[in-house]
Amino acid sequence: MRVLLVYSNRTRIMEPAPPIGLSYVATAAQRAGHEVRFVDLMISRDPHGELRAALYDFAPEVVGFSVRNIDNIIAQSISWQINEVSTLIAITREHSRAQIVLGGPAISILGGRRAQAAGRGLCGGREGEVTFPQLLSAIGGSRDFSGISGLCYRANHKVMANAPLRLEEFGGSGMEQWIRWRPYERAGST
Repeated sequence: MRVLLVYSNRTRIMEPAPPIGLSYVATAAQRAGHEVRFVDLMISRDPHGELRAALYDFAPEVVGFSVRNIDNIIAQSISWQINEVSTLIAITREHSRAQIVLGGPAISILGGRRAQAAGRGLCGGREGEVTFPQLLSAIGGSRDFSGISGLCYRANHKVMANAPLRLEEFGGSGMEQWIRWRPYERAGST
């Protein structure tokens, strides 16, 4: 399956944040046998044009957007990054029939139900490097999304939300040795 992965973050308030999480997802999808193209809009001079070109050149079957920020984090002059993502989705729908998937930190924070309820396609949160290859398999086959952890989708005119996957350890970082995550989770942290 041809998969276009798009890093939609363009916020440069401090230092630009690289698409580390989406890199994990891209590698996992490629290892699962999919043809992957990666578009990093953070470094693009013409993000809309670059997206259109990738849609035409690559003709993806699935377009995955990594949404890092909900807003620009400046209370004095707030800008909603999710609005830019809506524009990118509209461009994708105009130029492609690909299945749209949203993921990334902002989707996890917002909750997939909220993003899915807005009609924005399939939404996944947390552990994308595990769940995204499963999602691609379901898109290409049974279209049964019920067993894919952390996925929000529509079924029978309802928004369904599967329980998120929680990995026992973080990928080689050692964070689990130093940070007690349960108290953060109980306090409402994502």
